[in-house]
Amino acid sequence: MKKAILYIHGKGGSASESEHYKPLFPDCDVIGLDYKTFTPWETGKEIYAAVEKLTTEYDSIVLIANSIGAFFSINAELDSLIEKAFLNIILKTKVTTVAAVSAINRLSRQSNPSEL
Repeated sequence: MKKAILYIHGKGGSASESEHYKPLFPDCDVIGLDYKTFTPWETGKEIYAAVEKLTTEYDSIVLIANSIGAFFSINAELDSLIEKAFLNIILKTKVTTVAAVSAINRLSRQSNPSEL
């Protein structure tokens, strides 16, 4: 089975940060995405298109997303395209909406990277 890890960086980051994950997933192709847009709806579409393209090449796709990249990934509605998601998101607000918590719970699946 051909597996891919897709890394989505946070603000000020870059796709090259995905290099950090290569030793952790030696049996997977680790790919970083440098998104070109910066609004949730545009970037969500961009991420969706990238993941959709990966589904033609890989049997399994795992998402690792950091900070605003995690937020953009939630907006991409990737549930049907990815196997698992690891999101590093910090909510800097005292009020967290039920919709946000629901989206995070839906995308974030408890798992161990060694299970890949």
